[in-house]
Amino acid sequence: LGWGDAVGAFAQGRTAMVIAGAEGPIEQALNQGNMKQEDVLTYPMPAAEAGGKHYGILGGDYLVINPNATKDEQEMAFRYITFDYFSDDWLKSVETDIQARKTEGKFFIPPQMNYFGADSDYGKKVQAIFDKYDNVYKYNEESNKLLDGLPEAQYNTQEYYGTMTNVIQEVFSKKGTDLKAQLDAAAKDAQTKYFDKIKAQ
Repeated sequence: LGWGDAVGAFAQGRTAMVIAGAEGPIEQALNQGNMKQEDVLTYPMPAAEAGGKHYGILGGDYLVINPNATKDEQEMAFRYITFDYFSDDWLKSVETDIQARKTEGKFFIPPQMNYFGADSDYGKKVQAIFDKYDNVYKYNEESNKLLDGLPEAQYNTQEYYGTMTNVIQEVFSKKGTDLKAQLDAAAKDAQTKYFDKIKAQ
């Protein structure tokens, strides 16, 4: 299933679990599927070994600053990009959104992870707004403590995913597949085809 089909099946109660970023599935489950907040819970990816880390890949939108621009141009581009971050205007707009959703009988689903620390001054302002409303979805604190995010592959990301997709399909389609051998072969393939060709400047 693609992302939309998998999340839709979850929101319709046709499947008990979906592997995806938290916000989309929760949004659909609560606001389209009419599930109860207490019936929806997020967990990080399972640890490979008992007691091990719950690694997950962080991804999302990105903005690029031209490396050929002057240092001053790069600095001003960064300031422009971040102009609306951590502003009082954002706090006002998020509260307006929460209020509008409450009027409609819908939940506001905050990001599970933010660009700011929860214990920062800005983080505390955001939390104070969330605490005022009963239609803001609350993530389980114990589950959140298990999260350990790592960035995506920085080069040849899609080629890397294509290589890993083959491994996953092999595991699910052929009984008795030697997973370690498959992973070792995939790692060697990605390393020699893509990563060894990267030249540091």
